[in-house]
Amino acid sequence: MDYTILIFTILKLAVLIGIGMWLANKIALTKDIKGFLIFVIINIALPAIILSGFFKVDIDNNLLHQIVIIFIFSLCFNILALLAGWGFSKSIGLGALKARETAFLSTFGNSGPIGIPLCASLFGAKGAVYAAVFDAGMSLLLWTVGTLFVQGKTTVTAKTFKSMISAPNIAVTIGLIFTFFKIDPGFFVKDITSSVGAMASPLAMIYIGMLVMTIIKEKRKVSAKLVAIPVSFKLVIFPVIGLLALTLLPIAADVEQVLLIEMAMPAVTAASLILALYNADENYGVMHTLVSNLIVLVSLPVIVLLGGMLL
Repeated sequence: MDYTILIFTILKLAVLIGIGMWLANKIALTKDIKGFLIFVIINIALPAIILSGFFKVDIDNNLLHQIVIIFIFSLCFNILALLAGWGFSKSIGLGALKARETAFLSTFGNSGPIGIPLCASLFGAKGAVYAAVFDAGMSLLLWTVGTLFVQGKTTVTAKTFKSMISAPNIAVTIGLIFTFFKIDPGFFVKDITSSVGAMASPLAMIYIGMLVMTIIKEKRKVSAKLVAIPVSFKLVIFPVIGLLALTLLPIAADVEQVLLIEMAMPAVTAASLILALYNADENYGVMHTLVSNLIVLVSLPVIVLLGGMLL
């Protein structure tokens, strides 16, 4: 990997977050503006960058093999992280609900809105495809096992399965169909998806910047020691464990690098919304989102550099 590109990409993300924070001082992040940005990012920009990635790669048996490995790895990594986070939280004496919240926040990352554009910038079309497949596995667990885990339930309902149907997951499915059957969408569609997909990273970072500044203004209070637990697991401990696991697996170098970046992503943007939806501690989720999205600007280059030494 070209570390110069990584550093410049991280600096670009930092600048975009800064622009978002500046905008939050000029324009209030109202419910309507927040809803608009989330809708455009999740339902338009992300699907576009995913489809653009699929349209630019030539699928073969090797690529299909890598896609299957990435999806299975994503499922295994996230479920094991969830269980490990819960086990640690219980071992230090956290209550049943707080332990589940901590495990949830320690596990699920922003592998879509941040991870996919970042991997596309670093590794091109294949990077976007690989990242999208990892995100599909993460999303599958987030809206099934994750939401049930927060509630302390074990029953899967039709509503749970319905929540799994998201625009990014649909884009992955469409992309796989087009590439597997070698369907050419044409120059116009390729150009549109490429142009629209280019919005994903700037919009996501500006939104996170506005969210961060809004959280700071609201002065929400949560124990710093408590927030440190999921932040440490999400940005350092689990990525390092995942890195060690990658050294034992027969995976292509570019796939290893994408997986490492995806594992080191900050908190999933919907974390606080999910906690609020199921009567858990929304403030805990908000503060974790704030801290992890700021620290990742430093932690990600360190994790990637470590990966470069070991992989």
